[in-house]
Amino acid sequence: MIKKWKNEREFKIRLLRAISAIRVIEARIGYIEERMSQSIEDAYNKLIKLQERNESSAASLLAAEIAEKKKVYESILSFKLGLEKLRLRLESIRDVGYSLTLMKGLEKIIKDIKKNVALNLPELSILYTELEEKLNELDIETQIPDSEGIPLDIKEITDDEVKSILKEASEIASLKEKNKLPSPPGG
Repeated sequence: MIKKWKNEREFKIRLLRAISAIRVIEARIGYIEERMSQSIEDAYNKLIKLQERNESSAASLLAAEIAEKKKVYESILSFKLGLEKLRLRLESIRDVGYSLTLMKGLEKIIKDIKKNVALNLPELSILYTELEEKLNELDIETQIPDSEGIPLDIKEITDDEVKSILKEASEIASLKEKNKLPSPPGG
């Protein structure tokens, strides 16, 4: 629900605080994204080494872990994109002024963030709670009904994903192996 502000100065101050808070959250999410990306890269390197040593059972377990990390990484990217949309919308409201149309669009962005990310990845709920607090200062409703009846985009790791990751690592391992072998004499 949106409340029409009577005191425009107070609204602008709260709006600026919300924008600043979103920027801080974006920076924190950027750091989390960077760490997760590095973790996936490290796991891939380890997987390639396992493939080179033909340790298929350990490689299979690691491939499943990589698939899970990739899902989390996608959720982080989705959350980051939602935050950016939200910040841009608030900056538009700051620059253009209060507009019911802009505010209505804001509610949709907030609900999308919560529905598609915060409910799928509880680890980000702390950051989402901080976001809610700042948005509540603007009297923007961030609550949505209980998750019952809301289709969540929770994806299960499939064998195809694991096989795809294993195949990719195997190809890289074989390329590395070919590069290590000396070329035939006279060739």
